[in-house]
Amino acid sequence: MLPDKLELLRTCRPDRPFKFWQEGGGYDRNVFSIEATRNSVQYIHNNPLRWGLVEDPVAWPWSSYRNWTRNGTGPISIDANIIPAI
Repeated sequence: MLPDKLELLRTCRPDRPFKFWQEGGGYDRNVFSIEATRNSVQYIHNNPLRWGLVEDPVAWPWSSYRNWTRNGTGPISIDANIIPAI
């Protein structure tokens, strides 16, 4: 049995049983300021929360959120010296 939220991603196609991304090319943008960078990263970190996949962004295992909020305990290594303003 699949978790309820994963069941929402089911496609019923044998070659692609689940689909996470929406159809289309996405929405890209250029980021020119620290504020825009911060907003983009926060938006991405909160996506699993908005979709109801977790109750707290720290619980999403494939996120860099924990690296920014808990001194590098997440799965994605972040060098805060390169982007210190986030």
